[in-house]
Amino acid sequence: MNGNESSQPLVFTVGENPTDFIQRMKNIRQPIGVDRQPAGLNFYTIDAPQGTRKIARIEHGPYSFEIPPVMGFMGVESMRLPELGIKLLDFTFVRKDDGQKNTHEQAREFFIGYIKMLSDLGWQRFITPSKPRISGSQSYQYILEEKQRYVPDLDIEPSLETWKAMENTHIWTLYADDLFMKIKYRREQDPRDQNKSPDESAYYIFSLEITTKDEYAKGYMDFENRDTWQQHWASEIKPLKTLRYKIEAELRDKGYTIDTSYQDPIIHPDDPIEPD
Repeated sequence: MNGNESSQPLVFTVGENPTDFIQRMKNIRQPIGVDRQPAGLNFYTIDAPQGTRKIARIEHGPYSFEIPPVMGFMGVESMRLPELGIKLLDFTFVRKDDGQKNTHEQAREFFIGYIKMLSDLGWQRFITPSKPRISGSQSYQYILEEKQRYVPDLDIEPSLETWKAMENTHIWTLYADDLFMKIKYRREQDPRDQNKSPDESAYYIFSLEITTKDEYAKGYMDFENRDTWQQHWASEIKPLKTLRYKIEAELRDKGYTIDTSYQDPIIHPDDPIEPD
C-alpha cells in the first residue's frame, strides 16, 4: 500500500453489494472479516488497532460526511433480502487515535461540533413519536430534570456543566433523505480518577449507526410484522402520538414550551399519522 492509499478515507455506502464492497476493500488491501450466520445474516467487519485507524467516509450525495479514526466497523446483510445489500453500517470511532483520555471539555467540543457539522450538511433531528417536541435550551433541561434519553436541539451547545451531568451514554437520532442515523458517546471513568476532585477527564468512545428509512421503521414493529411494516405503521404510531400529547400537556404545566413547528419526517405515505 503506498502512502496515498493509506491516507485516503475508507468509503462506505448504505446498500452496497457485498461482493463489490469486498473487492473494493481488497483493491486497497484493507482486510475484511466475513461472518455468515445460519440465521441468514452476514456480517462484514473491520477491526483497527491503535495506530492503524483510518478515517471513513459515508457517501450519500450532499449528505456525505467523514468519520474520525475508526476503531471498528460492522456491516449487516440479510440473506432473506439480498437485494438490499449491506443495509446497516455501524462504526466505533475516537476523537484522536492516541489511546488517551479526553478532558470532558475536549469531548464536548468534539462531539457537539460533529453534530453541528452534520446539521449544517442537512441532517435533521428526529424526535421519536412518543417523545415531546421541545426545542432550545429546554431540550437539555428535559434530559436532566426528567432523566430522559432524548435528542436535544441540534442548534444548542450544552455547557460543560450540563455535558458532565448527562448520563454516561447518550444517543442522538438524525435523518436525511432516506437514511436514519444513531450517533452516541460513551464515557468511562478511569478508576484511578474516582477520588479526584474535580473530575476532569474520562475515556470517550463514539459510535455511529446508519441504515435506510425502511429498516429504521421496522424497528417499531414486532418481529413477525417487520416485512409488512407498511401495513402496521398507523396502528403502531397512533398510540405513540397519543402518549406524546399526554406528556406535552404535563410538561406545559411545568413551564415547558412545546415546539409545535416541529415536523415529523415522512416515513410512510400516510404520514403524518395522528390519533383518531
